[in-house]
Amino acid sequence: MLSFEDEKVDERLEEACTAYVSEKVNVDTMTNEITMPKILHTYATDFGGNEESIIRFAWKYLQEDMKVEQAVKEVCSKKSMMIKYE
Repeated sequence: MLSFEDEKVDERLEEACTAYVSEKVNVDTMTNEITMPKILHTYATDFGGNEESIIRFAWKYLQEDMKVEQAVKEVCSKKSMMIKYE
């Protein structure tokens, strides 16, 4: 469990967010679907209020994984993209 009591709070929060988004976001290039954690939909206004801004928020935490980054680019480039929240 992470401790947020030291001087590295921002760094630890970024690490926790990266781990959470990396674990919860799934990109399926066969069905053109991106599955996102439901909490991002529930608090959508905190992330900009629309699906594009939610994808942008998640994107910055997914960029370290080149396979996921490429899959997101591929799915987002298609007109029939679908976002699911679970």
